[in-house]
Amino acid sequence: MNELKNQPIDKRTTSKYATRNALISAAYLSGIAICMIAAPKITEALKYGEYAGKVRAAAVIALAIMFIRSLYRNYIKKWCYAYINYIYDCMERADTENCPRCQTAFAVDYSNPGKPKSCPNKNCKISLENRLTYSQMPATNEAAKALVMNMGIYDDFKHSTSSVVFSWIGALIVSAAVGVGIVWFAVPYAADLVQSIKDLM
Repeated sequence: MNELKNQPIDKRTTSKYATRNALISAAYLSGIAICMIAAPKITEALKYGEYAGKVRAAAVIALAIMFIRSLYRNYIKKWCYAYINYIYDCMERADTENCPRCQTAFAVDYSNPGKPKSCPNKNCKISLENRLTYSQMPATNEAAKALVMNMGIYDDFKHSTSSVVFSWIGALIVSAAVGVGIVWFAVPYAADLVQSIKDLM
């Protein structure tokens, strides 16, 4: 991340970062509100009404973990997008003869001299013709490192909707397990421990 944070950042990045943060906040706050309302009804319908409070608490904890995860992933995207914009800005300069990311020399297309620059290195593939969008930016430290010059190939950081979906589902399952563990096990254990200490005193 230090390599990315050395790059300049401007409104092209900050506006998208703020917008996505606002959407993330609205989505998860809505989800928490729905859980608060729906949990008692669902547990009543399943005849487990006595667990409504615990189910609601576990769901809120799981969504809170997912909310923090989404904000952190968006934070990584912000710096990746600032970096890629810097690369594109360098490529747009008339005196740039090498790819700013991998240093491969640009091939000159004499038949079409006005064609946007594109890195001929198949492992890099940075192109002014097919620019990467904010949504396509990496959201993990490993993929962000792969985006930085000479630290990874295109396939290491390219966007994949399926991988994002599976990653989100996996994170939700883990978050739900953590929520259940806290509500059903950690909190009762802590309460018993506190009571035991009080009894000894």
